[in-house]
Amino acid sequence: RQGGAMAPRPLGSSHGRRPGPPRRGAQRAAPATRLPASFALLAYLLQPTGVDAGLRVHDGPMQLERAHELLAAPFSFSPTDFRVEGELALTTPADWDYGYCPPHYMGAAIEGKLVIHQNPDIVRCSAEMHARAAGSAGAAIWLMWQESALLFNPKPGSQKFAWIPGDSRNLTSPPAADITQSAAVDLVRMVRTGASVRATVTRSRSAFEKVWEGPYWALWQTIIALELVMTIELALTRLEGFMRQDGGFRWAIPHVVLVLEVGVNVLRMAYAVTDPLWSRGVLPYTLGSLMLTITVAIGVATTALFLSYVISSADSAGVSDEYLSRPGVRRGLSLLAVVVVGFDLTLSIILFVTYDPAVFVLKLVNIGVLLPLVPLVLSVVAVARLNRFLRQSTSYGRLKPVVTTTLALSVLTFAVGLAVPWAAYGPWRQFAVGLLYQLATNTTSYVQVDAFRPVGVRCLRGPLRLMSEWLWHGAQAAVVWVWRRVRPAATPTAEVQPGQYTHGTLGLAPWALRKFAAGSGITSHMTAADVVPVVDGIVGNADVSLAEHFVSSPLDSSRLAAAKATVYVSYAQECSFLRLLDALDEYVRAHALDPAATFFWVDVLCTRQLAMGRDLQLVPPLQRAIGEVVLVLDPWHEPVCLTHGWNLAEVLEAVVNPSVGLRVAMARGDREDLVRTVRTNRRALDHAIKVRAEAVHEEGEASEDGEDLGAYLEAIRARFPGLSGDSAVQTFNRRARLLIIKACSPFSFQM
Repeated sequence: RQGGAMAPRPLGSSHGRRPGPPRRGAQRAAPATRLPASFALLAYLLQPTGVDAGLRVHDGPMQLERAHELLAAPFSFSPTDFRVEGELALTTPADWDYGYCPPHYMGAAIEGKLVIHQNPDIVRCSAEMHARAAGSAGAAIWLMWQESALLFNPKPGSQKFAWIPGDSRNLTSPPAADITQSAAVDLVRMVRTGASVRATVTRSRSAFEKVWEGPYWALWQTIIALELVMTIELALTRLEGFMRQDGGFRWAIPHVVLVLEVGVNVLRMAYAVTDPLWSRGVLPYTLGSLMLTITVAIGVATTALFLSYVISSADSAGVSDEYLSRPGVRRGLSLLAVVVVGFDLTLSIILFVTYDPAVFVLKLVNIGVLLPLVPLVLSVVAVARLNRFLRQSTSYGRLKPVVTTTLALSVLTFAVGLAVPWAAYGPWRQFAVGLLYQLATNTTSYVQVDAFRPVGVRCLRGPLRLMSEWLWHGAQAAVVWVWRRVRPAATPTAEVQPGQYTHGTLGLAPWALRKFAAGSGITSHMTAADVVPVVDGIVGNADVSLAEHFVSSPLDSSRLAAAKATVYVSYAQECSFLRLLDALDEYVRAHALDPAATFFWVDVLCTRQLAMGRDLQLVPPLQRAIGEVVLVLDPWHEPVCLTHGWNLAEVLEAVVNPSVGLRVAMARGDREDLVRTVRTNRRALDHAIKVRAEAVHEEGEASEDGEDLGAYLEAIRARFPGLSGDSAVQTFNRRARLLIIKACSPFSFQM
């Protein structure tokens, strides 16, 4: 140094030292290998250029060789182009008075120096306020260095767009930049020891800036926004279906969950498209923090409500009244929602008023650990309850994928949440962790919304839902097309199909059943057995069934009265025929079937009365062809059909053949009574369904010596060849009872 100016250094020197002769014993360098021109050009293009380096040390201790060039990412409020040269100085929080903002500098003189601020309290006072205060003290530039972040291998520039109310967001002097990086440790240590270090600081483009302005960040925002729009669309259409079913909005769980999902996903959308992770500078730091965390809190409360509904329904054998009936559960869930949402809101208010760093850390812990832990625990409990109480229920097949998916997403959210502090200081880490975290929470909302389906109502489908279904069906069709051309052709079997007997496979449409009953003068006191003479009076002496008669003599030329049966109906003939029709109408409504494409096979209407014995032999293959047996419970608390051997023989096919499903139908009044009863007696359904094949009878047909009963028992034993006679019957009793209870569970469960 000559008069304070830097003397020129010889080419190839290091800090002014001339290269001397090699030391004794030193290994000679290997001779240089000449490379082809193309390899030399490639090596030149791939070598680090250092064009992004913003802080260059040009005078200081020899130990600073590794810190010669550091990134200096300017803040958005700082001048865009600057070049500052001078001596480095280090300040710590002890040199600053944080009694108010902007803070007041109280340390040693820093006039004209390049000020490195170690661990500035940018939560309490913004980076701009610190830079303004440093400029008031004469600093040439303010450099932020967060030593507390070194544990996470930070990259500078993560706080570029962070601002709070009161910032001008256009500070002309001094410049301000972020040098938080592991490579700056040696530099800061030397400055802390009092070493004289001079450097030049210019603007450098940070890795955060490159990612935020690149195409992948825009793609990330697009994916998140598209998923949120699909969830909002689905929630609105399902809510419209529930309100149409219930005659308006009710404080029922499906209504409340769907409204909450719409609200929270609208907030997520507003955050995702404006300023996610403070990458655009649109939202102030406190508001962005509130929008980020409050959506997580509301989402957790909604998931807790959804899972509590599942748990409560599982405890009630799958029958639920859409309300949390137990006061303890209601109070506990309300308290949980208040704590989850209120705690996060309280932290946000405190952070807005005081900017306490401890509160900021607590918010990170809350969003990364505490909040994801709530749905994780409830998901585990819900899966355990499903496996314990609903394994034999129809609801189990629908609910288990929903709950297990929610559990998997909760595990993912919890695991990713643990990485939030680490991801905050790296652009690509922030990109990956942020994408996974938001995808997990958003997908959880979509799965829960899709689980709610109003009974008996065809919900609207929005354009995005239709488009996704078309794409999904198109992909399935492509896979099937490829599979059919790859796999060998199936060998045809010689099994006799019921379709060979056209008259035996015909079923009647719901409207045709109603028109037949109204036109024939059937009253509420007439049983199904009483309808047989009415059918004989219509078809006359012709050896045809009523369904065949309606084919040749249509009831309505504009729609089909009879066609190939889609539902096999099992019922007790001594019950009211009109109540049977009520149960079938309710079945169509409850399962949202198309009445024009639904055709019921009812024995007294679909078999030829003059040859009934011959037609009834086709019942088992007919059930296999249709694939669905509907058992009419009348009344539900004492089903008459379970006391008849013929009805149990119809259930037998569903018990032993997995391809034949069993469902239950009952009149709306019975269904409402079932729900009311289950509210006070959760085991009422278990007590009502009793199957004892050895004690059944067939009224009017059973002979005194029990020949008919013996035939039914032999049919049961024949389907369980590996068991002895009594064991086979008891096995059938147990499995049939569980299957019927399983079919009853969806009657009030809106999923």
